[in-house]
Amino acid sequence: MNSAITIIGLPLKTALIVGGLFILSALAPSILAVLLRYKQVWRDE
Repeated sequence: MNSAITIIGLPLKTALIVGGLFILSALAPSILAVLLRYKQVWRDE
């Protein structure tokens, strides 16, 4: 058996990719709201 580092049964690289995508999808609405608010404030001036 390969002695690769695993997290919850997944190889480390796969776990990092999936975790990164999960965090990105969780934060996307907040990031989008901040960007839209910034653009709106910038446009009003």
